[in-house]
Amino acid sequence: MNTFFNILFKTSDTFDYLDDQFEDQLETNANLLFMLGGAVAGIDSFFKDYHHFQEYPMIIVFLGFVLATAGLGLLMGRYLSTYILYGIGKLLNGKGKIIDLRIVAAYAVVPIFLKLPVILYLGITGMVLSPEGHLYWIISLYYLVIWLWTLKMMIQGVMKFNGFGFIKGVLNVSPYLLLGGISFILIVRSVISSF
Repeated sequence: MNTFFNILFKTSDTFDYLDDQFEDQLETNANLLFMLGGAVAGIDSFFKDYHHFQEYPMIIVFLGFVLATAGLGLLMGRYLSTYILYGIGKLLNGKGKIIDLRIVAAYAVVPIFLKLPVILYLGITGMVLSPEGHLYWIISLYYLVIWLWTLKMMIQGVMKFNGFGFIKGVLNVSPYLLLGGISFILIVRSVISSF
C-alpha cells in the first residue's frame, strides 16, 4: 500500500523498488490499478448518465457502471496502454520488457484516483454536468494538474525501464500527450464559444 503513495512523490525511487519485485506480484498490482482506474471512470459515468436509467434500481445501475468500466479499464490498461508504450519504446530502441511498461502504465493511473473526491462532490450535489462559474475553472485546472502528473510519471517510468533520456521519454508517451492536449484544447474551445 505504501508503494501507491510513494509513486506520487518519489516516482523514480518507487520504479527502482518495483524493478526488484517478483513479476507475479507486479502483474497482480497492475491489474488492480487498471481496474480501480476504470472504476473511478465508472463512478463519473454513473453520475453523468444515471438519469437515463431511473426505471432500474440505482444500486444495480451503479454496480453495472463500475463493474463494466473496471473491466474495460483492465483491458485498456493491460493491453492497449502497455503495448502502445512497449511498441513505441521498441521503435526508439528501448530496453524495457512488457512487464516493465505495464507497470509504468498501471502506476501512472494512481493520480487519477485523486479525481474521486471531486467526482463524488459533483455527483452528490448534482453539478456533475454543469459546474458553474469559478468552480468549473478550478476543477478544470485540478484535472489538468492530474493529467500532467500522470504524464510526468509515465515519462519517468519509460526513461527508467527503456534507458531513455528525456526527449525519447517524451516521444515514448507522445500518444498520451497528444490525446490529452487535444482534449484540453477542445474543452477550452467549447467553453470560449459558449460565451
